[in-house]
Amino acid sequence: MVLDNEFFSATILQLIDYYGVADLALMLDVRSEDLSLWAEGKGRPPTDVFLRVIDLRNELLNSLSGPL
Repeated sequence: MVLDNEFFSATILQLIDYYGVADLALMLDVRSEDLSLWAEGKGRPPTDVFLRVIDLRNELLNSLSGPL
């Protein structure tokens, strides 16, 4: 499966909307500048960082949906 920058960008933007750039950058241990570029679709995060992004997004979605 090939992922494009739009997918990376949209996923990162979801977390930025919730946590903010500075806090998310700290959580991911990346520079805010890099995070902003990835959110704009200007490059891709390293695989390990993006996997953490996916984990955070899943945790956020689970916490917002509450117990079933």
